[in-house]
Amino acid sequence: MLGVPDQARGEIVAALILPQEGLTLDPQEIPQLARKDLSNFKVPRYVVIGTEDELPWLATGKPDQQAIKQLLVDQKPSATGVE
Repeated sequence: MLGVPDQARGEIVAALILPQEGLTLDPQEIPQLARKDLSNFKVPRYVVIGTEDELPWLATGKPDQQAIKQLLVDQKPSATGVE
């Protein structure tokens, strides 16, 4: 989960999820499930389902957080359903 820019709130939480092979996830259900265990401000406002191939990596072998943030911004829906 990362904070991404939002015009109304300044920043909102978004999540990139990489499901296990063969597992199908509904991005609409993830925030509902997260509300059970997380404080409201930590619940992702939208979720992007990705694949291992789409995950950008740094030369150090760690995920590239800035590239992931840009990926989330690029796939941000116009209406995030923020309450």
